[in-house]
Amino acid sequence: MTVLEWIAKNVDAHPFAATLSCAFLCFYAYNESKKPDLRHIPTVGHSNPILSFIDLYRYRLDSFAYVQKGYEQFRDSAFRIPNFKRWIVFLNGAKYLEELRKVPEEVLSSRAIVVEALQAGVILGPNFANNHYHMAVIRNQMTRKIPEFLPEIFDEVKEAFKSFLPVKQEWSAYNPNEMILHIVCQSVNRICVGVPYCRNEDLIKTSLALSPHLHISSIIIGIFPEFLQPYVPRFIPGLLKNKRKWIDILVLVIEERKKQMEKGEDHPSDALAWLMDEAPGSEQSPENLALRVLLINHGALSTTTLISVHVLYHLTSELHYLLPLRQEIEEAVAEEGWTKNGLDKMIKLDSFIKETMRMHPISVGLVGHKALQGYTFSDGTFIPRDAVIVAPANSIHYDRSNYTDAQEFKGFRFVETTEDGMIGARQSFVSLTPEYLPFGHGNHACPGRFFAASTMKLTLAYLLVHYDLMLEGGSGAGDKRPEDFFFGTLRLPNRDARILFRKRQEA
Repeated sequence: MTVLEWIAKNVDAHPFAATLSCAFLCFYAYNESKKPDLRHIPTVGHSNPILSFIDLYRYRLDSFAYVQKGYEQFRDSAFRIPNFKRWIVFLNGAKYLEELRKVPEEVLSSRAIVVEALQAGVILGPNFANNHYHMAVIRNQMTRKIPEFLPEIFDEVKEAFKSFLPVKQEWSAYNPNEMILHIVCQSVNRICVGVPYCRNEDLIKTSLALSPHLHISSIIIGIFPEFLQPYVPRFIPGLLKNKRKWIDILVLVIEERKKQMEKGEDHPSDALAWLMDEAPGSEQSPENLALRVLLINHGALSTTTLISVHVLYHLTSELHYLLPLRQEIEEAVAEEGWTKNGLDKMIKLDSFIKETMRMHPISVGLVGHKALQGYTFSDGTFIPRDAVIVAPANSIHYDRSNYTDAQEFKGFRFVETTEDGMIGARQSFVSLTPEYLPFGHGNHACPGRFFAASTMKLTLAYLLVHYDLMLEGGSGAGDKRPEDFFFGTLRLPNRDARILFRKRQEA
């Protein structure tokens, strides 16, 4: 008996069950009709739409192992894996990445996949799905002015550490996720809105509350079909309340800025000021500007915090790295101060961060793009309109053909020593190669990575030269690193481990 026959037979006897079945069938048919035709691309598991639900379950249970299976099975070719609402195409091979970086944004769009992942059009408004002028601000003013505003960030890092990690002689335990989030939040807001607003308690609290809300809300909204998505935010506790609170705080700041400009006072140099300068007429409302600042704030905050916590877990489980890192940082600061030149000389710290990012990519698939038009790669692989493509980043990062002893953490893997003993960096952790994908690849790479990198290095360097640290419950030597937390396709730092901090007492 087919499903339709069962519904027809039971509509009178079991009206609720029949109606529910009919609704599910209609939704399934609607969803299938919207999917791009990917039958020409091989599948990990079943290609049958019904049986693929089994593979979907396996994929969500352990996405990293499941993608690894496809990575080994389909070498140097594309393969697909089922997700909730669509198939995901994994481009398995450096040839795809090298070609992808040259494809125009209007054809294979990285912005479209970011907008969809953040559900920006639903949570923030339709204009945030279509207008991306803030990306130019990040790529231009924010990146160019890093040397200029690094002293300001350093000033804020010091203030934040005083507030959230006061120096004590005795050991004190902290959850690094919460501690780093607070410190980075205040530091990032220094460049977003400047002093004194970055130290405003209400702004900090609202920023900290919104960051996880935006992540969780985007996942929840993404589960629903498109026609229901605009109604979902009102049912997510705290989202609209905190969003409104953020807008109210920023609107006051924006109105004050406009009054200062009318009086001819000095124009501040921060993200809000740059957005006010660059925003087209339709984007000049205080509410729109406030939400643009939120987007920049959220991007810098989440990336910097996650990577920094991963770094701290590696440091506390391998404390033998601490002495050479401290020596390098102190030498760089003695020569250049807490400046861009000083950070550039912290080559070992850069390598340590890069190795951490190699071993802990935030997702099983990175370098995501959505096809706005059909595109055929040079090997004949056709990507139809609306298909989503990613690179199997975790598998690439752990591939022995890309990295010697790929399963082993080597903090100074990317440090090179010349014959005369000079130390140099093979490539910094913001560099882009087909074998290293945390920030994407090519022209579509993350434009804010330079700002995030500077903030991260400054925060970690300051922490290492002023504090001793070890894992709570550890011996201080050879402690096991807290295991990562896996959530679907995401790989996040352990949420429950605690780190002991005290005032630095040894060289």
